[in-house]
Amino acid sequence: MKQLFRITTPIFYANSVPHIGHVYTALIADAAARWNILLGKDTLFSTGTDEHGLKVERESKKKGLNTLQFCNKISKQFQHLFDDLDIKYTDFIRTTEQRHFSAVKQFWEKLRQNGMIYKDSYSGYYSIVDECFITKDELIKSKNEQGEDCYVSKSNYQPVIWMEEENYMFKLSEFTDPLRKWLDTKVIYPEHFENTVRSWLNDGLPDLSISRSKERLHWGIPVPEDGNQVIYVWLDALVNYLTVCNYFSGESIWPVDCHIVGKDILKFHAIYWPAFLMGAGLQLPKKIVCHSHWTVNNLKMSKSIGNVVDPQELATKYQTDGLRYFLLREGTLGSDGNFCEKRMIEVLNAELCNVLGNLLNRVSSQSINKDQIFPAHDELIFKKIADVNDHNLLFGMKNLTDSVGEKYEQYEFHRAIVSIMDQLRNVNSFVDRHKPWILAKENKKEELDCILNITMENLRICGILLQPIIPRLSDRLLTTLGIGKHERTTKHLNTILNLSTNKPICSIGSLYSRIKI
Repeated sequence: MKQLFRITTPIFYANSVPHIGHVYTALIADAAARWNILLGKDTLFSTGTDEHGLKVERESKKKGLNTLQFCNKISKQFQHLFDDLDIKYTDFIRTTEQRHFSAVKQFWEKLRQNGMIYKDSYSGYYSIVDECFITKDELIKSKNEQGEDCYVSKSNYQPVIWMEEENYMFKLSEFTDPLRKWLDTKVIYPEHFENTVRSWLNDGLPDLSISRSKERLHWGIPVPEDGNQVIYVWLDALVNYLTVCNYFSGESIWPVDCHIVGKDILKFHAIYWPAFLMGAGLQLPKKIVCHSHWTVNNLKMSKSIGNVVDPQELATKYQTDGLRYFLLREGTLGSDGNFCEKRMIEVLNAELCNVLGNLLNRVSSQSINKDQIFPAHDELIFKKIADVNDHNLLFGMKNLTDSVGEKYEQYEFHRAIVSIMDQLRNVNSFVDRHKPWILAKENKKEELDCILNITMENLRICGILLQPIIPRLSDRLLTTLGIGKHERTTKHLNTILNLSTNKPICSIGSLYSRIKI
C-alpha cells in the first residue's frame, strides 16, 4: 500500500475574486503535492471556498444577487483559475455543501459532549472583514466617512462594530499550556511564526465566542438544537479539513500532513484550530507552513489604489508556467514577496528563455545534433577531455537531487529553483568551454556525443526536478529528450549517466520564447 501525503490550502473567502496571494498559497500546496507524487505517494490535496459569514452576505447584497448565487459565481472563478494554472487539487470543498454541514454539526456535538461549550452574554468589537472579535489593544482611533470618531483594526485599518449578544462560548482559556506543548514539537514553519504564536499565548487566551445571533447573521450553519444561533464562520470553515478527510463519513484519513496558510490567518490555524481539535479529542495536524504576503510594486494590494493584479491575465500573457515559475521563484515564506511586472519579464527571459530554453536548443538543434539522439555516455572519452570544472559539474549534478529534495521537503521552493538554475548556468558554461558547434563542424563525433550526453543528462535531471514548478514546460523538455512519461519520477534520478545506448530525441521547437519589452 502506498504512503499517503495529505496537504491543504485554507478555503478562500468567497467575498471577492481570486488574486495572486490566493494563487501563491495554492501553488505552494500544488508543488508540494506534485513532489510527493514523484516520490511515489498517494496524495490528498484539498482547496476550496469559505462561503458563510456576514461579509459574504453583505457583498452579495451589494451585487444584487442572492447569497448562494453569489457564492456559486465566486467559487467557479477560483476553480476555473486553479484549473487553468494546473493546480491539481484532488478535492475542492465548498462550505455550502451538505457533506460539510453534516461534518460541522457532528464536530459541534463532540465539543458539546466534552463540556467545551457554554452559553453566555458577550460584548466586544467585531471586525466584519476578519470575521472575528478583536481586543481593545488591536484597535486604533480613526474617523469614518462622515468625519465621526470611530475605531478601526490596527492590522488592516478596517472599521469595527460594537456587538452585544448572548452567544455560545468555547473554553479556549483551558488550552494555553497544551498549545505550548504542541508548539514544542516544532509544528510551525518557518520558526519565527512559531514565536508569533507564542507571543499570543503569553498575552492570554480568553474564551471564544463561537456563534452569532441569527438576527445579526442569517447566512451560516445553524447551531444544532438552537435555531436562534448560527455557528461562528471560522469554526465552520476550519472543519472543512475534517470534511475532506472523511472524518465523519467513510474511511477517515485525518490528520493531514500539512496546512498551508498565509500569515493573516495564522492565529486561526495555530491557536483556535488545534484548541478546537483538542477539545473534541481529535489528533492535531502534523505541520503548519505559514507564508508572508505579496505587495505590488512595493505597495499593499488595494482596490482603492488600483494595483490589484489579475492572475488570469498574467497567465494568458506570460503562460501558465511563467506565472507559476515567477511566484514560486520570487516568493519566500518568511518575508513579503513583491510583484513587479518588469521584474517578472526579466526573470522569465533570463531563466526560462535563456538559461533553460536556450540550453535545450543548443543540444537539440539539427546543426549540432545531426543524428537527433541522446547519446550514450562514454566514461573514457569524458576522462580524456574533462578538466576540473567538468568534474565539478558532474559532482554538482549528482548532488542536485538531494539538495533540491531537501528544499522541497521544507517548502522552500524558491531556494530549490535557485539551486537548479545555478546548475544549469554551470552546464551552459560547460557547453561554452567545449564548443560543440565546432566539434560538429570538425566531425569529432566521440567528443561531441560526450558533451551532448552530459548536457542532456543535466537537462533530464533538472527537467524531472522542475515538474512540481513548471509542469507543462518540464513535460516539453523531457519529451524533447525522449524521456517517456513512465521515466520521470524520483526513482529515475538515480540512473545518472547509466544510458548505455543512443536514445532518439524529439525536437518540438522553442521551449519558452523571449518576452518582448
